[in-house]
Amino acid sequence: MRRRARQVGLARRVAEEEAAVFAGSQPLALEQDGVLGVGAVLSPFGGDLDQAIRLMQEEITRMQHDPISEHELQKAKNQMLRNIVLEQLTVRSKASQLGSAAVLEGDPARCARLLDGLRGEGAAPPLILWALASETRSLAVLRTGRDSGQPLQALFKQERIFDNRRQQALGRALERLSQGKLRAALLHAARIDRMIKGLVPGDIWDEFLQLCLLLTHRLRH
Repeated sequence: MRRRARQVGLARRVAEEEAAVFAGSQPLALEQDGVLGVGAVLSPFGGDLDQAIRLMQEEITRMQHDPISEHELQKAKNQMLRNIVLEQLTVRSKASQLGSAAVLEGDPARCARLLDGLRGEGAAPPLILWALASETRSLAVLRTGRDSGQPLQALFKQERIFDNRRQQALGRALERLSQGKLRAALLHAARIDRMIKGLVPGDIWDEFLQLCLLLTHRLRH
């Protein structure tokens, strides 16, 4: 956190002096503990190399001798929290897209791409399971009501689904997925939940893909 606070100060000062377009620092903890690398990027349209080096040297001296203020620490904390929140929002958005691609769109290729991306970003399996299971449960409720003879518009109102585009997507999904298929998908989701909790063995990511493929299949009576 203290390093982050100093890095913010270094970048701000170099930018304010217009010596470079970017400056930053990075500890080399794995190679040499306690060693800090500092660098700057000059503008392709100008910049002052000597001034940038002088400013970085001054900031290094300040890092060595001056205590970090509470304001610097708080600013660094706020920036780190902001980055964490934005990262989580991005992952959550992609997880929601996966639920839509599987349940509403029935697009297996897009599901596979989104799953690969989420796995690569280190997304938490419970978040992915929530996205797939929540869309499946919503559709299962509508399927049960429709199979019992209730009008679809009345079911939308009952479930507080007012967006026209979502209503249309759900309507198309109902034509593709039977009650039996939705029930099987929810049972599959429950098995993945047990895997996540360590209660049963299995490859969670492979099971996510299998669940998506189950949900993207066409209606079979």
